[in-house]
Amino acid sequence: MVTQIQTVQEPYALSQANYLRVQGYKDPVRQLSEVPKIRQRIAESLRKRRLKLQQLKKSKPNKGN
Repeated sequence: MVTQIQTVQEPYALSQANYLRVQGYKDPVRQLSEVPKIRQRIAESLRKRRLKLQQLKKSKPNKGN
């Protein structure tokens, strides 16, 4: 019975994976493994943005004073 379940489930899972790939999705396992890298890139870009804003504020002359 376990063999029957495996043979039924496996083609379904493969067809779902192929359907998702056709729709533009990557391999879900690979996508999940990329999450830490993506988070790191986002954090780095936010850090650079904050630094740039700080530099702009420092270099901007005070017009009100």
